[in-house]
Amino acid sequence: MSFSLDDISKFFKLNWRNRLLFSEAFFLSGLIRLAILTIPFRFLARLLGRLNINRKLKHNQNSKEKIEIILWAIGTVSGRTPWKSTCLVQAICGKIMLKIRKQKSTLFLGVAKDDGQEIKTHAWLSAGDTTFLKTANPDEYTIVASFSDKLP
Repeated sequence: MSFSLDDISKFFKLNWRNRLLFSEAFFLSGLIRLAILTIPFRFLARLLGRLNINRKLKHNQNSKEKIEIILWAIGTVSGRTPWKSTCLVQAICGKIMLKIRKQKSTLFLGVAKDDGQEIKTHAWLSAGDTTFLKTANPDEYTIVASFSDKLP
């Protein structure tokens, strides 16, 4: 997928902060996609936080606004990359961007069976009361791993 002229004009209508966030999400998602394709997941998992700690992390309103704008940037970029921006790419990208800004989050990995009894996987991110990547209903998935930031 590529950018259309309409996408480019929308990009330049954004304020400079949102352009930077959009650019950060674009390049970071490319690096994450490359890492997923070339590095065993057990090494990537070490960067994601503590394994199997599932806690709701509370954020104040100011943090919620920061979280939502980052998630907007990732969601907007994901449909416009020349590489496949899967839910895992988006969730890891969100986790890293939030961590850079000292916002705590939890990344979930889940599995389920579809109607044909084929196994399907999904990754999603939760930060406070916000759940990102709800394209699939997380309640349909059995959580097999979660990665949370260390609590102070």
